[in-house]
Amino acid sequence: VGSSRIELIADAHGKGIGSAALQLLEDSAHARGRGTLQAEIEHPQAPGPRLAAPNGFGDIPLDRTARFLLGQGFNLEQVERNSVFDLTGDSSLVERMLSEAVVIAGPDYRVVTWTAPTPAEHLDGFAYAISRMSTDAPTGGMVVDEQHWDAARVERRGARRAAQGLAVSVAAVEHVPTGTIAAYNELVIAEDHSGATQQYGTLVLTEHRGRRLGTIVKCANLLRWRALVPTSPRVSTFNAE
Repeated sequence: VGSSRIELIADAHGKGIGSAALQLLEDSAHARGRGTLQAEIEHPQAPGPRLAAPNGFGDIPLDRTARFLLGQGFNLEQVERNSVFDLTGDSSLVERMLSEAVVIAGPDYRVVTWTAPTPAEHLDGFAYAISRMSTDAPTGGMVVDEQHWDAARVERRGARRAAQGLAVSVAAVEHVPTGTIAAYNELVIAEDHSGATQQYGTLVLTEHRGRRLGTIVKCANLLRWRALVPTSPRVSTFNAE
C-alpha cells in the first residue's frame, strides 16, 4: 500500500502532462508488484451531466477530472460526501443526542477520551480498532488490503502528527466486559486553531453496531472539542454516501 499525488495548474491542462505522470505511477506500481491503482478525487458540485456510483449511493459531476480518469481506464466505485458541522452554534442538540445514545448503548459501554499522545493503557486496544478500519468501513467495489496495527505503530503515527504541529482529540467507547475499544472518533486541527477542524478516523466495529456508538463518539468528541479548541469555527468530514 502506498500513495502518490498528481496536481496540475490550469495552464498545464490538455498537454499530456497528467497522462505522463499517471504512466510513471503505473510503471512504479507494476515494478513493485502492485496490480491495482485507486484514486481519491474531490469533485465540487457543478451543473451538467452526472456520473452515478455503481452501488446506487451518490453521484458526481462528470467534470474534467472524471472524464480524464474514465479515459485512463478507471471506474467510479464509491462516492463520499463532504459535510461541515458548525462549532459556533447551540450545543443542546448534541448534548441531547449523546445522553439518549448512552442510554440505548447500556452499561456494558463507557466513554473514554484522551488528547494525543495515546495513553499507554489504550495503545493496544486503539491499534486493534484502527486496524479494523481497513475491513469494516464501506469501500464499495474497491480493493482494500487488511492492515496490521500495533502499539508501536500507533505511537509512530502520534509522533508524526505531533511533529506536524497537529492537535488530536480521541473519543472512544470501551466495551467493559471485554476491554475492547468498540468505536472511536478523531478530531484534528493544525497549529492555527482559528481554522477548520478535520474529522479523521471514525469507526464502530461491526460486531458492536446498532447501539448508537457512532453517535456517542461523535457527540462526545464535539463537546470535548469545543472546550479544547474554542476558536475553531467548524468541523469538516468525509463519509461514504
